[in-house]
Amino acid sequence: MAEKLSSIRYSIPHINLKNKNSSQSLTAELTGSNNLILEVGTSTGYLTKILRDLGNRIIGVEIDGEAAEIAEEHCDLMIIGDIEEIDLDDYLGPSSIDVVIFGDVLEHLKSPTGVLDNIRRYLKPDGFIVVSIPNVCHGDVLLNLLKGDFRYTPSGLLDQTHLRFFGFKNVIDLLNNSSFLITDIHTTRLPIGSTELGKDMEEVNKYLLNFIKSLPNSDVYQFVLRAKINKKLTNDPVPDADLNEIFNKSIESLLIEYEDPLKRQIAEICDKYQEASEQIKALDYILSDRDVRIAELKENLQDSSVQIQELELAVSDRDVR
Repeated sequence: MAEKLSSIRYSIPHINLKNKNSSQSLTAELTGSNNLILEVGTSTGYLTKILRDLGNRIIGVEIDGEAAEIAEEHCDLMIIGDIEEIDLDDYLGPSSIDVVIFGDVLEHLKSPTGVLDNIRRYLKPDGFIVVSIPNVCHGDVLLNLLKGDFRYTPSGLLDQTHLRFFGFKNVIDLLNNSSFLITDIHTTRLPIGSTELGKDMEEVNKYLLNFIKSLPNSDVYQFVLRAKINKKLTNDPVPDADLNEIFNKSIESLLIEYEDPLKRQIAEICDKYQEASEQIKALDYILSDRDVRIAELKENLQDSSVQIQELELAVSDRDVR
């Protein structure tokens, strides 16, 4: 039987709130202060402590008992268990929570839609959720897939405990299906090749790499967003990427690389054709002039033949006399 992985592995020793390329700092910024928060998946409480220091009160939910014991000191209440199995009515009243945080949690659930549906009843009318969710459409995942490799890792984009995978379209679908409207959205970004799934970029054809880099959100590591309950409005759908246009743009430099020599060759051929055309015209003129001269010579020859015949007749008449 496989050993159960501990949530402690997600612990971060230090969070720089000034770093806007950090999902934790963005989550803290979107959450604000002086709120009653339900933080689902506290791990060891590395974010919980920051939220508490910002003046918030936190009810934590953590499936890993060992991690929960560490995070508990930063919480007003710690609930140990699986968010998909816990009866939150035992701990929360309706419309009692200001903010529910899902920091890289929804992808670990069997039914993230079911959890979001359930959580709505505990949010205050002006309450909201803050969600951080990894992007499975990152270029490093795509490059691995092109090599036939769907490789899980202990954490990150393809964390071995992920049950669900989301691109931006799927995030929008998830929220629409759960009646949440995005009010703010941010991203964390890591260049292609620099994630835990990164390949040696020297091994990747530069035009293939250009194509992958040109795909929407190919350097996005996580989507970090705030959303409110809204059963009337839905989030705008994400348009399909125009792969033909993206591909054509990604190989523009390749086309130019081959196009310029071809243009030079065509120009040289055109010059030679022009030169040959001029030579043919000159030859046509010469041949035409020759034909005229031949015609004149034939005419002169015919005249000479007539003169010879007349002379022969004259000589014949003289001999008869």
